[in-house]
Amino acid sequence: MGKMVKRTSVTFSIFGTIMILVGMFLFGFRYFTKDKYIDIDATIVGIYNDDDDDSYTLVEYVVDGQTYCNSISMYSSTYYIGKIIKIQYHINNPDKIRSYWSLIIAGSIVSFMGVVFSGIGYGMLINNTKNNHKLMNAKKNGRKRIGKVIAIHQNRHYYINDRHPCNIECICNIDGKEITLKSKNIWKELDYEEGLIVNVYCNNGRNFIDAESLRKADDIDEIISFE
Repeated sequence: MGKMVKRTSVTFSIFGTIMILVGMFLFGFRYFTKDKYIDIDATIVGIYNDDDDDSYTLVEYVVDGQTYCNSISMYSSTYYIGKIIKIQYHINNPDKIRSYWSLIIAGSIVSFMGVVFSGIGYGMLINNTKNNHKLMNAKKNGRKRIGKVIAIHQNRHYYINDRHPCNIECICNIDGKEITLKSKNIWKELDYEEGLIVNVYCNNGRNFIDAESLRKADDIDEIISFE
């Protein structure tokens, strides 16, 4: 596995796992503080934006016959002046309020993003580990052939940190037939030049290009083995 891919996959996995934990914390915080807050209906009396362009909603509600007016740091395109929404106020301090849905929505969004990031990261790790295992097994149990490199190009369909992987194309004589092979994505800078060769391993009807063996064909034995 390329160092950049490994570093990126580990970063995605760790970042995603942290986000999942943060989401679980938000759900847990709401659950364990539910007895300290009471649900109540409130009327929207104002919708504002501060200097940082953050929106907040001013609501009015009544607790024990007394009217309170406070803001919640939550806004929806469905909000309008006069709309009734559900909020929660602290049992010991009616001025301390929070949106009924804020922690649920925040926890859901953060957890979902965490699942996506960690899924990408762990998926990359598993996929690369499987590919490396297949190559190692082919090197151990398969037949070695020499492939003549005919092209090295970038795969524009993928990129990480604004970098595209490379693919090696080579021709190789296998069982008397000259075939063209293409490597899996290689996350390192490779430049094509005349006379490059690469090891190809044949195992159980599958052919694997060993990108790490890419080299200049300066050994006459390797040239002969290709021919």
